[in-house]
Amino acid sequence: MPVVENVESSQETEVKIGNQVKKVVKFESLPVLKIELRKNNTRIQLCNSHEKKIITFTAGMAGFKNAKRGTNIAGQACGEMMAKRARSRGYSYVRCILQGMGALRADVLKGVEQGGLRIVSLTDNTMFIPDGNRPKKRRRL
Repeated sequence: MPVVENVESSQETEVKIGNQVKKVVKFESLPVLKIELRKNNTRIQLCNSHEKKIITFTAGMAGFKNAKRGTNIAGQACGEMMAKRARSRGYSYVRCILQGMGALRADVLKGVEQGGLRIVSLTDNTMFIPDGNRPKKRRRL
């Protein structure tokens, strides 16, 4: 069970495991890491359990410009820098929500883990339309 330092004391409970007593936090009160993957950019937001934004970070803020923001290296660097910011504020365990299709999915998660954050759960929240968009109206000659 995750032990979190930066949580209100009303959300912590003490659990005895063997001879040790540890402060444990409920799953619902863990912060949420929202990762939005787009074709040309990556946006990562750290929110508390009540969906209030704490930290926001993008690949452009990491120093990548123009088309380089959509590369795997930019996604991994963005994940690492976001994790370091979160660790400096005292967060160590997060829930993760992925949104969007792209080649960056694995690289961003690798960067978050390398930065020092532990991912407790991984949820995919990508919109998917089974039949796709409606086709264009046929041209009449």
